[in-house]
Amino acid sequence: MAYQITRRTAILEFDENAEALAGAQIRCKLDVPLGLFLQIQDALVGERLEEAFRTFAEEVIVGWEIEDENGAPVPVTYEGFKTLSFKMAVATVTNWVAGVNQAPLA
Repeated sequence: MAYQITRRTAILEFDENAEALAGAQIRCKLDVPLGLFLQIQDALVGERLEEAFRTFAEEVIVGWEIEDENGAPVPVTYEGFKTLSFKMAVATVTNWVAGVNQAPLA
């Protein structure tokens, strides 16, 4: 019988040290294909931020409960991700990268 790949998700939690996102929880894919991870990393290193954020929003984020300043839900889409502040977007991607790198292999 062949090994069947499983894909886990993780909830990124932000504490008071990440003031822009304190209390937020964003559910993301944790086990992504290597090609997707490298694509995001390459875009970040190459300073192609729009590409990195678009790919992250469309391929990694599974869900969140984030509201805008008027209390309306922010859609879990790239368009919704773009409504976040730059600081929030960077913190989200940074925490995800850290989580992927710390994930146990077994």
